[in-house]
Amino acid sequence: MIKQKRLAYKIPFKLEVVKYAKEHGNRAAERHFGPPPTEKMVREWRKQEDQLQKADKSKHTFRGNAAKWPQLDVAMKEWITNHRNNGFSVSTKMIIYEAKRIAVEKGIHDFTGSPSWCYRFMRRCGLAMRTKTRIAHKMPKEYESKILSFHKFVIDARKKNGFEIGSASINDHKQKSD
Repeated sequence: MIKQKRLAYKIPFKLEVVKYAKEHGNRAAERHFGPPPTEKMVREWRKQEDQLQKADKSKHTFRGNAAKWPQLDVAMKEWITNHRNNGFSVSTKMIIYEAKRIAVEKGIHDFTGSPSWCYRFMRRCGLAMRTKTRIAHKMPKEYESKILSFHKFVIDARKKNGFEIGSASINDHKQKSD
């Protein structure tokens, strides 16, 4: 028996098949669009029609496990985005620590806060570990005036010594001795 590769279908396609199946029947939809999709797939999609109508149209639906503690996921995503918006980087250890604190606060007793939970949470919420932060070395208060005074110094030195703009170059060649 030949193994058939499983295919993934986006929601708009599934809804189109369901609409056709309502008008012409499941087997007619299979003949028109497939195979695959098979008649069984069409039957399943017809059962899921209400969920398909409500779901995000750009995704393949009903994949992966749902969050066990959805209120924790919402609170953690909000905490992470607030920290990142304020320019702080967030590590997995910080996420786990904060998640444990929020779980106790919300009365979730069976939450362990393992690293694997953290990575699954990040994937579920579309977050990544590496993000740009806004904390950097600050420029001195009077850096603009220092830059202007340096430019003035260079221009005055050029005028004093008679250098043209294009003639200034670094001459780092050693002279050969005969």
